[in-house]
Amino acid sequence: MPLGAIRKEAAEEAGVPPRLAGAIQPAGGVCYTGFDETGWALKRDVLYTFDLRCGDDFVPRAVDGEVEEFSLTPMDEVARLVERQAGERLFKPNVAVVIADFLLRRGFVAARSAAHATLRTVGRAQRTSAASRVASRLARERRRRVRAAAAAAEASRGDVRTTDNFHGG
Repeated sequence: MPLGAIRKEAAEEAGVPPRLAGAIQPAGGVCYTGFDETGWALKRDVLYTFDLRCGDDFVPRAVDGEVEEFSLTPMDEVARLVERQAGERLFKPNVAVVIADFLLRRGFVAARSAAHATLRTVGRAQRTSAASRVASRLARERRRRVRAAAAAAEASRGDVRTTDNFHGG
């Protein structure tokens, strides 16, 4: 997305003034895999990330109704919340991945720490949890088909035995 569109969205959704929006910088992208709207098909997505350093004088405000509220949360608390994301659903999966990316890129979590490993896992878990849910569904369906085929084979063998017995076999 072009920077102009990002700056416009920042103004519309968070009330970021043009002088501050001019400092928005591209930070890269985060790839993840999730379910589509039906919950059965996988979709891959890339979220382009941007950084904006705000001064203490800026307070974001919900402008267009797309954002319910903003809250100021210390970074160590944000890191703890994202770590908990692996076992609970505190954020939308794509949000947790972007926050984990920010915490890791900006060094808010020490490299090689338990929190660092957990945040890296959260990112992987968000990407792979969708795949594992699909795999589980496919495995259940396969087991159902195997049971049905086994029952049909069993019934078929019974018919053959009956026929063999009928013919004196």
